[in-house]
This record gives sequence, C-alpha cells and structure tokens, in this order.
Amino acid sequence: KKTIFNLKTAFCDHRFGWGLNCQDGSLRHEDHSSPCTSPLKPGQTVQVILNMEKGSLDFIIDGHQKVQGFVDSELKSGPIHFAVALFN
Repeated sequence: KKTIFNLKTAFCDHRFGWGLNCQDGSLRHEDHSSPCTSPLKPGQTVQVILNMEKGSLDFIIDGHQKVQGFVDSELKSGPIHFAVALFN
C-alpha cells in the first residue's frame, strides 16, 4: 500500500508513524504526544523492539530501562520502514 507523506512533517505525526522523542522523552503517534521518560542525554543508547506478533513497539534505554511504547494492530502487518531523525 502506498502512503502519501508530507516531507515537511515528522513521520510520527501520521497514523503510520510511531516514535520516541529523545529531546523531551515523549512518545509520539498521529500528532499526539504523551510523556513517558526523561529526556535522553548524549551518550545514551536506545534499542527499539518491534514484536509483530503482538503488534507492539517498545524501547530500551541504556540496555536496562524498558519504556512501554505502543500496542497497535497496524504494527502486526508490513511493510514496516524504520526511520531515525538525529538532532544536534
């Protein structure tokens, strides 16, 4: 399925985008934002765990702090494209 994407918006501002905003620690999806963890600092690592059987997307910060991300039936089917936005 083809999706039209406005390049002037963030991918997580759409129904097909889910994200963790590392600047403020919020989860973002469909232009909604909810606090979930403290802002990340330089040097911290983020693992992304996608479980397509459960339809869940979670995050692990620095190898030990699990952040409950999203549960959505849309995450059970593909294709799924990963994207990373880096800010300095």
